[in-house]
Amino acid sequence: MIDQLRRGHTMKKIRVGLINCDMHGMYYAGLMGKHDLIELEYDSVIQKSCNAIQLYFYTDYLNPQKIMVPTVSGFRFAKVWDENPEPAQQFSEIWRDHPKVCKSFQEASDDVDLVFIADCIGDGSDHLELAAPGLKKGVPTFVDKPLAYDIKDARALIRLAERHGAPVMSLSILREVPQASRFRDRFTELGAPEFGIIKGGGPVMAGHIHAISLAQHLFGDGVEAVECMGQSPLAYVHLDYGGKADRPSEGVVLNCASGGSPHCAMYASVYS
Repeated sequence: MIDQLRRGHTMKKIRVGLINCDMHGMYYAGLMGKHDLIELEYDSVIQKSCNAIQLYFYTDYLNPQKIMVPTVSGFRFAKVWDENPEPAQQFSEIWRDHPKVCKSFQEASDDVDLVFIADCIGDGSDHLELAAPGLKKGVPTFVDKPLAYDIKDARALIRLAERHGAPVMSLSILREVPQASRFRDRFTELGAPEFGIIKGGGPVMAGHIHAISLAQHLFGDGVEAVECMGQSPLAYVHLDYGGKADRPSEGVVLNCASGGSPHCAMYASVYS
């Protein structure tokens, strides 16, 4: 998707329209654009959403204004919208691009090269509505996890993107984290893994999708059957790969209802 965006933008920065100033919006925006977060007042509306940046990005306590994680260049925040105008206004003040604060999410896809729909704790039920204006304009769109709440909306969103030639991407960060890849690369030490466990995710869809994505990263796709039980619909989930030779023969359990964890931590184990 980035390659498609960069074609024709060798000199100009990719203009981004950000929808939602929640924790995920701040997390990714902190990697994509320069900001004055260290000067943020602790009693501001946006402070809680910026905690992840302060905890993970600025860890040189002798130089607290030095960002310590790799960032990506070539982006410029041009538009920002949130259903609460105050955090959007504060985002515009803190990020050095000083994007225009939009009165509607439809406006956030005007005159931009990329729409970024952030969603930290939502279930995806509004993603089709939020993505539709930009997709109809042919604007490449990133949709935070999950792509949609149900199959009907997911298919409608993909059809809309195809109809208007707009690239669309959606994923959990756990599909890409290198730590999970390195763990998966050690499975050969076990021979053929028989059983896996993913711990974490919590009781709601926003966390379930992370557990599912980590399972897919580690063990692959191709699940044939799913069993669920527990005090909430997806508290404990068993993924059955149907005896595929290159998948855990006894499946994978997602232990989502496993209590709290520091900073939304996820854990994985595999057995042979």
